[in-house]
Amino acid sequence: MAKPILFFDGDCSLCNGAVRFVLKHEKNQDLHFAALDSDFAEKELAGLDLPESLVLKIGNRIYIKSAAVFKVSDYLKGWPRFFRIFRFLPDSLLNWKYDLVARHRKTIFGTTTHCGLSPKADQSRFLDLKQ
Repeated sequence: MAKPILFFDGDCSLCNGAVRFVLKHEKNQDLHFAALDSDFAEKELAGLDLPESLVLKIGNRIYIKSAAVFKVSDYLKGWPRFFRIFRFLPDSLLNWKYDLVARHRKTIFGTTTHCGLSPKADQSRFLDLKQ
């Protein structure tokens, strides 16, 4: 099975925080990560019109917006899995809220020039990480 890859906006503080959150709460070390503006992402996601936030690719399947968030939650352990109960809500409502946060994320949370990973983070799981 292909490794799941979570693509994130590398200069968004909220997106980088989401990656750190996943690293802290994941069940296993199954997920890999890549910045959306990396050469790796350009090749992997070529020709797709995707949002500049979180994108999850598992094999040939692409998950975006709330679907990506819920799919990532399948890889987490503990209390963060609680948020999965909101899957019953309509996609239109979930994605409207997702888009609202995504549209203002850099204004509210700011930007960064580095991911700010913990020294314990397994660097090999970051594909084409820009330093």
